[in-house]
Amino acid sequence: MKKHFFISFLLLPFFFNPNSSVPASDNPSGVISVSSLQQQRSEEDKGPVDYVDPFIGVRDRSSFCTIGPQVPFGSVNPGPETPEGDHDGYAPDQPVRGFAQLHVSGTGWGKYGQFLISPQTGLKVKETGHDSHKANETARPYYYGVDLTRYNIRTELAPTQHAVLYKFTFPESDSSHILIDITHSLVRDIATYVGGKVSEGSVTVDTVSKNGISGYGKYAGGFGDGEYEVFFSARLSKPFS
Repeated sequence: MKKHFFISFLLLPFFFNPNSSVPASDNPSGVISVSSLQQQRSEEDKGPVDYVDPFIGVRDRSSFCTIGPQVPFGSVNPGPETPEGDHDGYAPDQPVRGFAQLHVSGTGWGKYGQFLISPQTGLKVKETGHDSHKANETARPYYYGVDLTRYNIRTELAPTQHAVLYKFTFPESDSSHILIDITHSLVRDIATYVGGKVSEGSVTVDTVSKNGISGYGKYAGGFGDGEYEVFFSARLSKPFS
């Protein structure tokens, strides 16, 4: 029997006031379920958005466009990252390393790639230790889904204005894990020739509800000068152990 696991992931990039608390909500920014979104789109007549192919500008290695979905003027642009991903973080012929929450598309010089999520059976924490080949990849302007064949895990995601909802379908296992790597960034770990660093960061786990995680990191490198901070708050559909 397969198990479904949801994460609502709220991000507050670089404009967040460090002196205030990180917000946490059971339903940040009106998050809707990935499965409901897909069902709704399939039942309605297709609109112009359904004819958009996000792979255009991605298959060409020199395009630097992102494969992940984003709502207009949204602060999050989640999507897969791979080895040899260049400035957009993604190479179509490479295995998936994980799913980062922030990207820029078509800038010609990469940045961000923070808070990499890697669902796994077993646990590998090394940057290159959890790459997985993929199958059944689907990309829409409002949705992305893929099978991680190394783990037999289906990953689906959909963004809102400031949050991302993830749905993971795990195989039956007593060793299911979700890794959240706050040290990872696109220019530090994927497009390493650009050069990036993380200088500080922290993670706080809600030990009462056992389904909340929040944190931040301070980063540098990529398109634009200077250091910047990114904060996140994540809610899980099931308590962790």
